[in-house]
Amino acid sequence: MSLSARLLSVAVVTGSVLPLAGPAAADSGPTSLPMASFARIVADEAHGHLFLSPGRTGSAVTVTDLSGSPVTTIGSLPGATGLALSADGTSLWVAEAKGDALARIDTTTLQVVQTVTLPAGTCPGDVAVVGSRVVYGYSCNTYGGSGSYGGLGIADAATGALLGTATNGPFYRPVLAAGPAGQVFAGDAGLSPSDLYLYDVTGSAPVLVAERASIGSNLQDLAASPDGGLVVTACGSPYEHDVYSADKLASAGVYASGTYPNAVAWSGDGSVVAVGTDSAYDADVRLYAAGGSTPLRTVDFGSGQYLQDRGLAVSADGARTWAVTGDVYGGSLALREISRTVPATPSLTLAADPPAAYPGSGTTLGGRLTSDGSPLGGVTMKVTRTVSATSEALPPVTTAADGTYHFGDTLPATAGKVTYRVDFAGDAVRAPASATTDVTVWSTVPTLTLRLRQPSTGSPSVTGDVTLAYAGGDSAGGVIVHVRRTVSGVGVDLPDVVTSPTGTASFTDTAPSGTVTYTVSVDATPLHEAATASASVSVSAPRPPATTLWVKVSATDVLVGTPVTVTGTLMSSTSAVAGREVTVFRTGCSSTGSSSTAVGSAVTGADGAYSVTDNYPPAGTCGYYARFAGDTSYAGSTSATVTVNVAKRTASLSLSAVRGSGKDKKSVVVTAHLGPTHVNRVVTISVTPSGGSETVLVSGTVDANGDLTATYQSRTTATYTATFDGDDWYLPAKASTTL
Repeated sequence: MSLSARLLSVAVVTGSVLPLAGPAAADSGPTSLPMASFARIVADEAHGHLFLSPGRTGSAVTVTDLSGSPVTTIGSLPGATGLALSADGTSLWVAEAKGDALARIDTTTLQVVQTVTLPAGTCPGDVAVVGSRVVYGYSCNTYGGSGSYGGLGIADAATGALLGTATNGPFYRPVLAAGPAGQVFAGDAGLSPSDLYLYDVTGSAPVLVAERASIGSNLQDLAASPDGGLVVTACGSPYEHDVYSADKLASAGVYASGTYPNAVAWSGDGSVVAVGTDSAYDADVRLYAAGGSTPLRTVDFGSGQYLQDRGLAVSADGARTWAVTGDVYGGSLALREISRTVPATPSLTLAADPPAAYPGSGTTLGGRLTSDGSPLGGVTMKVTRTVSATSEALPPVTTAADGTYHFGDTLPATAGKVTYRVDFAGDAVRAPASATTDVTVWSTVPTLTLRLRQPSTGSPSVTGDVTLAYAGGDSAGGVIVHVRRTVSGVGVDLPDVVTSPTGTASFTDTAPSGTVTYTVSVDATPLHEAATASASVSVSAPRPPATTLWVKVSATDVLVGTPVTVTGTLMSSTSAVAGREVTVFRTGCSSTGSSSTAVGSAVTGADGAYSVTDNYPPAGTCGYYARFAGDTSYAGSTSATVTVNVAKRTASLSLSAVRGSGKDKKSVVVTAHLGPTHVNRVVTISVTPSGGSETVLVSGTVDANGDLTATYQSRTTATYTATFDGDDWYLPAKASTTL
């Protein structure tokens, strides 16, 4: 193998790639959703689920996997609208606009485990989890379809106790987003102008902290950053997504979007903001790096597909965005997945040949640079060598056309470890990447010896004496020595031993018979090479005691298809031999000739008894015998052979012939009836006219009743014959009649 091939073949093992960015996933969808209406989407990546609510016209939360494929529905949630995950991700809270209740769903079992009943006529439509509080926005006029206006309320998440409410802010269709610790953002969806509010919800009722009037017209959605410090609004106008700070709701930026903003969502790590619009002739979704001014992605769903209000969710790392789309009437709902564009991640490997050597020796290093499986040629990379925490630059290296590169170096004059690193700086379409590998510089050559002792020739008691020494005065004490025993190609690891301060160690073993080889080894250390030593001894096998195997059968004459049970005992002198495998063989019989066939095996019981059943012995004269192969404790043995006559069964075959009358008197109807058989159900009916030769009338499979019928035109006397050729269980049969 060439040096290049060796380096490439070990690169995955010895090198390490240090990517600075991950690859983007492909966009997918649309995937049809089994829903007639939509209100809210929440992503639960920890359990691989998306939760989607239908609003007041539905009564179940739809659960899909992260690709939109249906998982289940969680029913009995009248008017399920608002959704919010708990901070630990174990619970999903649902606002039941038609049920006057808040329901808690276990995100592992997908079962409703708690229901908080609200006063009749509350109609909760949105929900946010803030610490130990569940904050809900309610309004029967909008969330319930008719009735009074509402406000904000608080419930204790643990006990379900209802706390106070507030009506000094959103009242028409309150929407919520968890703010900084103990606070919640709120707005009134569907009003023009719309106002923005911040409440403290740590007390017995919501307390207004800040208010900002006229943030836009027709608010549809708002989403807070994971730390609650910022909130982004989606109002029908202005045609942008504005950002406000939790500090007095001051303006904190803007994400340019388009006509009729209607959705917004943050990634769990706060790195990505997805903004969406209900646009017929504009882009539907834009992905921004948090605080950025230029979209990472701009996506247009095309004609006739509209982003639904509050229809965005973003993964924890910002790599995936889910969007719910529908037609202009909110029907034909579907899920789409949008990826975040990131630079491609190249693959860079690095390995050394050899990976360990003595001071002053040379080593050759190399690897390969690829991207998406294609080589990157002509790329110059930085090379660094680090020894004892001191790094120095080596000459840069340039990849060949196939992406490979090589360079050499002389190892330091002192023992230790040298770390080599190669850096690809990245380019306009690829992220930077680095790879490292270590080369060990040994200080001394170890000497390892093994001497074996036995108390007598052939004895299984073996003692091994190990001696380890390092040149140059290095101590060989306290070193772990691995011990392995090999007999007939089968190796077994024995307990490790540790060297004494003088570098010696001993082990003892009871060896099996045969030529026994012991191998001792010590691992390489940052300063010392690995070493091995072997030695062999002969161990004589003791002669095991003889055994006797008895055998008998359940019957000596049986019909084919009848099981034959072979039983017996395994004895050594007058003692039963338990726990040994005995195999029963069958010989002879018409289908096996003189060769032997293994019927089955059984392990002897405490009384030495065994039992094996031959379920379907073939017809003929069969012989059965048993064999014990023997082991280290007992010699093998074979029983005598017992004979079983397996006879075929007699088939039942009858034949009737009936002549017609009148004008049909020339017609003779011949019917053969065949009784039970094993595999053959074919009967042949023939006729022999008086003075004529035999002619086959019909040959075929009898019907479910065992009958086969033929018709023959005859004016004279004739003999009719039915023939069955038999099968593996039944003898041939023949029946005749003359008419």
